[in-house]
Amino acid sequence: MNQTLLQLNPPIWVQAKLHGEGRAIILIDYGLDHSPMFVVHLNDGRFRVLNIEDCVGCENLTLAVERPSPL
Repeated sequence: MNQTLLQLNPPIWVQAKLHGEGRAIILIDYGLDHSPMFVVHLNDGRFRVLNIEDCVGCENLTLAVERPSPL
């Protein structure tokens, strides 16, 4: 199995399903047979490894990106 880790610099602000907002700091790609995963540092201090499909990007006023609707 070929696995790739990518540190996101800068981190991506995401809204994580069932967990709230946080920063995606690492992208894990396990290959073609699996969905990519984010390591997310949540605003309450916890870290979670979440499927990329369970996360949506948060607002970024500098890029005129509006806040997404909750999952």
